[in-house]
Amino acid sequence: MYSLRQLQAFVATCEQGSFKLAAIALNKRASTVAELVSTLEDESNTQLFERQTRKLVLTESGKHLLPVAKATVREASCFSAVVDNLHQAVPTTFSVAIDSMLSHPAISRSYQVILQQFPNIELEVLVGDTLQVVDWITTNKAEIGLVASALSEFENITQFTAFNFELVEVASSQQFTRGEVVSNTTMRELLQLQFKHLAQFNLDKRYQIGHRICYVNNLQEMLNMVSEGVGWAFLPRTIAQPWIDAGKIVEFSIEGGTPVYWFAEIVHLSAKEPSLAGDVFMQEVMNLKTFESNPSK
Repeated sequence: MYSLRQLQAFVATCEQGSFKLAAIALNKRASTVAELVSTLEDESNTQLFERQTRKLVLTESGKHLLPVAKATVREASCFSAVVDNLHQAVPTTFSVAIDSMLSHPAISRSYQVILQQFPNIELEVLVGDTLQVVDWITTNKAEIGLVASALSEFENITQFTAFNFELVEVASSQQFTRGEVVSNTTMRELLQLQFKHLAQFNLDKRYQIGHRICYVNNLQEMLNMVSEGVGWAFLPRTIAQPWIDAGKIVEFSIEGGTPVYWFAEIVHLSAKEPSLAGDVFMQEVMNLKTFESNPSK
């Protein structure tokens, strides 16, 4: 069995071009590096270098084995880092579940902060509707969740507000003009699209205006339906704005209506304390304060 020290010496010699320079990189004697490479050649019965005057030339066999040796050295380094993290109570895995209503570059940037602070962490990001996020938390498939809350409470789950965001009325340009003020009488006759989870939490009537309702559990499909004129909907401004700017849908207002705001809530199991990675994620999200409609901010 070839040792890690032999492979490290082989890789360093290839990268540095000589035993002397490899020895400096590995903080070893040049004679030690040369001996490690030589014993690797003997034990593998393979010549890795041609020893020319003041020069080492990698053989074809050496070229073939070098990528494998590099991969092995990298894996060993990763293993050592994970072991060190375990001893220092640094998290090695982190899973987070995001409500599709809150999918936004500002949220995605928080993942980069986690990866910077914990370079060897295994990160998993799950995205689904509100009920899926809650289910992932309760079944331990995700440590931390971020949900769009309409003042609903979840059993055995700790939840607290991270920021608020605006909902806007949107419809197809075939139905209304941009900025049009529409009467309640007109709105009651039109098909209204609503998120499925509102009905399951008995919150649908609070946001129901039309006599006819179509429940949808997918935000992307709801946007598609609105743009095609199937119905109108309340949608997060941050999600709807790019579609409004592109002319695919229009923002309008209902006569006598007032702005509607929901809360983005961080959720986790009450019986389980968040990890260090979870703490970092929560801090980053709470620093957002409000959900900017412009992703570049």
